[in-house]
Amino acid sequence: LSPIGLRVVEELNKAGILIDVSHAGRQTAMDIISASSEPVVASHSNADAVCSNPRNLRDELIIAVACRGGVIGVTAFPSLVRWQEPTLEQMLDHIDYIAALVGTEHVGFGLDFCSIPQESWDSGRFSPNAYPPPPWIFPHGISGPEDVPSLTKGLQRRGYCEAAVHGIMGGNLVRLFETVWRS
Repeated sequence: LSPIGLRVVEELNKAGILIDVSHAGRQTAMDIISASSEPVVASHSNADAVCSNPRNLRDELIIAVACRGGVIGVTAFPSLVRWQEPTLEQMLDHIDYIAALVGTEHVGFGLDFCSIPQESWDSGRFSPNAYPPPPWIFPHGISGPEDVPSLTKGLQRRGYCEAAVHGIMGGNLVRLFETVWRS
């Protein structure tokens, strides 16, 4: 981060604004985490070890977010789950991986159910290394907000205890917000 960037992090911390590193480059994200006096969030990012994508987080960044008390919000965005024909089970694989690496208290979800018109993708704003051309087909089993109960059932099926499911389904993010936000 530049001196101005360091000042922005300081001011965001003072104001009680949660910093999101999901769209920051790896080095910028690490710089933000180092500079921040508060935990940060990666609101909609998955594990690069499960699905290689420039937008997914490498282990050292997952660990850095968690070591500072932050949360990684696992996303259903298709190319971040799996490049072709993603499923709910593959999204749960990201949760399993991150939970095994840093603990369930650092896992949440940021489903990112978005769509863009073809012309927006054609504009060059979206890197084809991270985003295939639309239409984006969300994971089978969690293709929209109406499928969120499937996420809870999937976590239960995989043996997560009630407290872990509660945390992943929103409790961990609420705890983070209460830590960072100022009234």
